[in-house]
Amino acid sequence: MVFDAHFDLRNEWEGSRYSHASYLRRISEVRDVSCVAHIGARAATEEEWRLSKNLGLVVSPGEADGTESLKRFKSFLSDFRRVYVSVDLDGLDPAYAPGVGTPEPGGLTTPTTLKYVYALRESDLAAFDIVELCPVYDNGSTATLAARLMNELVAVASLRK
Repeated sequence: MVFDAHFDLRNEWEGSRYSHASYLRRISEVRDVSCVAHIGARAATEEEWRLSKNLGLVVSPGEADGTESLKRFKSFLSDFRRVYVSVDLDGLDPAYAPGVGTPEPGGLTTPTTLKYVYALRESDLAAFDIVELCPVYDNGSTATLAARLMNELVAVASLRK
């Protein structure tokens, strides 16, 4: 499960095939990524949108309330025993997470993001990460949000069956 404004499916970024903008592309070259739910995508090249569809990524773009996406996500989760969660903070709208390196308007709200996190209660979290906090651009609100998300993910992980 990936929260991110970007697909990170570029073939290369600034001359490198191995970067924050191409990691999912590299994974797709060695593993099936149709088991990836990508939540919050809204800033991608035409090639990345096409590739996401061809690879079978389950995509829920950023939405105001996420109600329909959340229903699809819960159904998708039921197919998996263990879940890895990666939260790229730019998946959230810059109004909630301004302190990131590549902000994109139109993202998830904090309440919607927490609904997704709470939907993981029935899952066994294998691991999770939170990335792209950029303190130099932050007024403190993004760091506070990252801490809250980490706290909630730890709480959900403690509910393992």
